[in-house]
Amino acid sequence: MTRFLLLLWLIGVSLQMQAQSLFPNLGGQRTGISGLQFLKIPISAEQAALSGANVTTASDASAMFINPATAVEVERNSLSFSYSPWFAELAHSSASLVYKPSADWAFGAGFIALNTPNIPVTTELNPDGTGETFAYGDIAASLSVARRLTTQFSFGVTASFVQQTIASLQFRTYLIDLGVCYKVPFAGMRLAAVFQHFGPSARARGRAEVVSPSLVGSEIRDSFDDIDPPTFFRLAASIDPISTPTQKLTVFAQLNHPNDNVETISIALEYAWRQLLFLRAGYNTGRDEQTIPDLGAGLRYNIGFATLRFDYAFVNFKTLGATHRLTLSLGGFNL
Repeated sequence: MTRFLLLLWLIGVSLQMQAQSLFPNLGGQRTGISGLQFLKIPISAEQAALSGANVTTASDASAMFINPATAVEVERNSLSFSYSPWFAELAHSSASLVYKPSADWAFGAGFIALNTPNIPVTTELNPDGTGETFAYGDIAASLSVARRLTTQFSFGVTASFVQQTIASLQFRTYLIDLGVCYKVPFAGMRLAAVFQHFGPSARARGRAEVVSPSLVGSEIRDSFDDIDPPTFFRLAASIDPISTPTQKLTVFAQLNHPNDNVETISIALEYAWRQLLFLRAGYNTGRDEQTIPDLGAGLRYNIGFATLRFDYAFVNFKTLGATHRLTLSLGGFNL
């Protein structure tokens, strides 16, 4: 095991060096060109703990957001809820349901939200507030379908309505995710590719009061620039070097290509004991804010009519501090 972990570390260092040579900070020129950044936040605790490297696998209904092709791998039907207190009093939450009428088909519906408590309105003359408030929030409502074409290959599509709200101003668009997954008949190896958040720019609706260009007074505007979505292409592989009836070790490696930042590589490990206890760790080579690996754990318990899962993730940011994510899922039940 020690030799294997040493080999994995050497592979990770090699991948990081290769990424730096293949993509010499070209993405730095694209930084900040897109909005709707809430779509980048991990959906489940499992995804967060594995640094987002789990597009080859599916443990619960959140697969419809991560890689829709893997939704056919969930345990019969699945229901998942996730919550994370985010920075600056933001709260990130999601809910998803995957229904499997057969082993080869899966249909999903889900919802993602990022919002804050009401924010006081302040002005030059009333820096402590005018007594009025406004709201900020992001939502994505999604429908998904996945199909297993052979015992080894599956594909899936997720379509989403996305909206960002700032006071009386709204930005709306429609996006799709496309994913494929292929099982290699060797040591549980899986290959996957997913194209996320592809679609037109979000257009503004409504009017808003903004500070005038002269910084004196304000004006009402009803015309704003469109917001481009944060498109991602992810190419991933995973393998099970240890797989016995009592324990299993899965190794993940993933290339992430965003449209608004540098390319990165994520590597991760998941250890499962009797499919009851799960320990996870992940690292993203291109995240400057990351000082320690992302960490997580999970518990899985059979309650008779279904399987109950509880997952937790700890992700630390150097400047903003630590975040915690909880996911509760129910799988294998009848509808």
